[in-house]
Amino acid sequence: MARSHHKDEAEAMVPESFDTPLSMSLFLWILVFATYLLTDPAIEKQHIIGIINNDTIPYPPEPEFDIQEYVSKIVAYHRPFSRAAAIISFSVCFTTLLSTIGAAVSHGYSSATVSDYIVKMLENTFDQYRSTADKEIHYLWDTIMGMFHCCGLNNGHDFPEGILIAHYSPNFCFYLADACCLRTTTGEKFDPNCNIYPGPLNSFFYIGCRKDVQKTIEDVRVQITIAMALLLLLQLWPFLLMTFLLQSGGIVVRHS
Repeated sequence: MARSHHKDEAEAMVPESFDTPLSMSLFLWILVFATYLLTDPAIEKQHIIGIINNDTIPYPPEPEFDIQEYVSKIVAYHRPFSRAAAIISFSVCFTTLLSTIGAAVSHGYSSATVSDYIVKMLENTFDQYRSTADKEIHYLWDTIMGMFHCCGLNNGHDFPEGILIAHYSPNFCFYLADACCLRTTTGEKFDPNCNIYPGPLNSFFYIGCRKDVQKTIEDVRVQITIAMALLLLLQLWPFLLMTFLLQSGGIVVRHS
């Protein structure tokens, strides 16, 4: 009955659902902190309680937080006891940190504001494509259009009219941005003969890049979410290993 009672209490501590990846990461950080307090034989719970209650007994609180001293204390605490505790604590903290970063990035990419911001930023670069001497704008659009075989966001007319060139075909002539003339074999931007002699080595691209850009943003978000989920699954083995070591005596817990 006692074991069943403790099991019910443990299950009650776990939230029924997590609305966002950030809430999952926050819960993991709390779980890491609780696990560290329960398994580290050198950190006494009275110390934490004393700091919270502003009590100077049994340890006076330090006036300033020194990260080097804090890390050295953790290393010194673990050294005389169990190396397994240090390894597991480090693994849990490291994977939880990666999960938190992944959750934050995934949450940001899931917002439509991020996608709109990137598209708006690309729209603002059209006027700079020919007016600026900065080659980064050229490289950006040349890479996007060469990768997706598209031109502009909506179509080639997104570029300023001043950079449109005539494209002659046997029956008619139309105007598109010279940036839309790409060498399909190498991905290089401009072929001087593209507007006059279209052939197998070059081609005009008429479709805009908006859908491809937005799909790429969504794909990145999905990849980050999957990676974060895998990191969350990696959290299970340290806790299972910690439980096994506690039950088998591999880690000794000091009770004050």
